Amino acid sequence: MIRWHRPMYMDETIKETPAVIRYRFKFKKYPGDYYYIILPKEKDMPEIIKAVYLKQSWYKSADYDILGIASGKHKAFELFGRMARDAYETLGDINIRKFMERERPARPGS
Repeated sequence: MIRWHRPMYMDETIKETPAVIRYRFKFKKYPGDYYYIILPKEKDMPEIIKAVYLKQSWYKSADYDILGIASGKHKAFELFGRMARDAYETLGDINIRKFMERERPARPGS
């Protein structure tokens, strides 16, 4: 099951709202230049993946949270750095899963 974290981390260059992105995702309209920051259920460290990879069968059937969206690879790493910094400032540790669960649990997705 795919869950969308709210509030979602997004870089400032993305003009669409999270609702529009979720709608496009639901109908498999993955923008080719976007990168998603996902947190698989069995891992504590997020992964950065290109949007088009979500078409692969593994991602369609996997259990993960979508934590953030960036307009490019470099922006995705910056966004991940911001998540890690926020986690460290809040918890004193870089445990992204624990931080995200504390912020707000992910909701079942579109």
